[in-house]
Amino acid sequence: NIIATSQTVLMLRDLPDSVARNEQMWRHWYDEDAPEQAKIPEYDDRLSLFEKLLVVRSIREDRALLSVQTYISETIGQRYIDSRPLNLRDTE
Repeated sequence: NIIATSQTVLMLRDLPDSVARNEQMWRHWYDEDAPEQAKIPEYDDRLSLFEKLLVVRSIREDRALLSVQTYISETIGQRYIDSRPLNLRDTE
């Protein structure tokens, strides 16, 4: 996924090289409990929220949904990710 992302997103074209050069830093980020909230090594200051989402998805796919929720919340609003309980009486 890192290779595919680096080939399609201009800002991330050197992502595979960065991971190879700074393996310890990336390993620390990867091992974070919530990497989607941690600073992305070498990239954090220059990436948009969507590009950060792509990095999380390409390296920690298990955390992608949480990253998507953050993106939606910050771009169009928290109300689009909050779920409301279904009231069965209202459905009749």
